[in-house]
Amino acid sequence: MRDNALRNEVNKIGLNMNQIVKNNNSHMYRDDDKIELKQNMCEIKEYIQVLIEQKI
Repeated sequence: MRDNALRNEVNKIGLNMNQIVKNNNSHMYRDDDKIELKQNMCEIKEYIQVLIEQKI
């Protein structure tokens, strides 16, 4: 059950990231927004890596 919940949350994050990329490509963001977004995405990647390592 926990695996399904985690899978659903990761899927939601992926969908949100796709939407952010789409908006970025439509030039909705300022340069400073893009810098902050990149930092946040790096943090998310690190959190996901920790979750993957804990699972193993």
